[in-house]
Amino acid sequence: MGDKPHYPFEPIASSKTLAKTLGVNLPLLLKTASNTSNSYTSFIVPTKSKDRTVYEPKTTLKYIQKKINKEILSRVEFPSYLMGGIKDTQSPRDYLANSRMHLRKESLINLDIENFYHSIKKPYATQIFKQLFKFNDEVSNLLTELVTLDGQVPQGACTSSYIANLVFFNSEYTVVNNLRAKKIAYTRLLDDITLSADRKLTNIEKEWLISQVTGMIVSHELKIKDAKTRIENRDHPRSRYEVTGAWVKYGEPKLRKKERNKIRHDVYICELFHEKDPTTEEYHRLWNRTSGLVSKLGRFNHKNEADKLRKRLSFILPKYSDIQAKTLQTKIYQIVNRKKKNNIDINNPGLSKQILRFYHNLGILSRTHPHLSKPLKNQLRSEFGTMIRNEYY
Repeated sequence: MGDKPHYPFEPIASSKTLAKTLGVNLPLLLKTASNTSNSYTSFIVPTKSKDRTVYEPKTTLKYIQKKINKEILSRVEFPSYLMGGIKDTQSPRDYLANSRMHLRKESLINLDIENFYHSIKKPYATQIFKQLFKFNDEVSNLLTELVTLDGQVPQGACTSSYIANLVFFNSEYTVVNNLRAKKIAYTRLLDDITLSADRKLTNIEKEWLISQVTGMIVSHELKIKDAKTRIENRDHPRSRYEVTGAWVKYGEPKLRKKERNKIRHDVYICELFHEKDPTTEEYHRLWNRTSGLVSKLGRFNHKNEADKLRKRLSFILPKYSDIQAKTLQTKIYQIVNRKKKNNIDINNPGLSKQILRFYHNLGILSRTHPHLSKPLKNQLRSEFGTMIRNEYY
């Protein structure tokens, strides 16, 4: 695998061939591409620094974007320095793998691209399809319309991570080669860039390294978020020495004690909420979020802590009330009856998501109402068995 992203297949030659590749009829593809401004739902996600606007694609566009990922974007051969948002079963490209690339280094530089997704302008997406994939103007422009919104890459679209990984396809490899010649390790996990060295870098070296990366960023009309830039030496007692959330000062990526204590406290909060009412939506969300944090703890090799907390969570699983159980039962009866009467659009991409959500909900229902859950699951399998195995939802 080289340092430059590579698409090892023949270019798609026409819109008709693109539609066939994606398994979508051409009129629907063209109609969706011409109406992307009405194909998203926006919502605000609060963060520590500021609120962030996320754009959730509606059913048809979301389905098409997932097909674009599977049939086109995920088939790129990505260089090893790119992390995050890349499907790689043999060598996962997540935040943990990213942190391992910088273990026990003497010098560490962390850079962050400001407002990354929304700052990637439409022409750079077109450039990816034309120059990297070698698609013609017709296909490149159509794909660009399907992966951008109002002239930029929307945060929330499933194609956006791939576009973010590929936006520097024609220049990043040169930066990586230049740094490698100086024995500097480089990785990028979407908007998080990390440089590290086995030696203590001089101030002049640090300035040169940052200028190399900044030049690449600025050339794409992007900028570094100065407030998040960190330049550290391993021997400094106050250095955070973290890479994408992992402490990398010693032999294995770790979570700091403060974060581990916070996860333990979150489990305790779950226990308190469970005593009050384990059936509320708020508790379901809290438990799911905390369960994810406990899984993260286990991945960072804090296995004993994770196992103890997982056991505590297993005693306080979210549940459904009798009213919630009855409502779910009614909804499933309704959709099963519509299917039996052929009164449902079986080709509606959103239907698969709905069926899988029902199936997941029945797993929760089985904790308190197994006599209801089992026959309802059997009905869903009987009428929608292929959708339950659908890989897109």
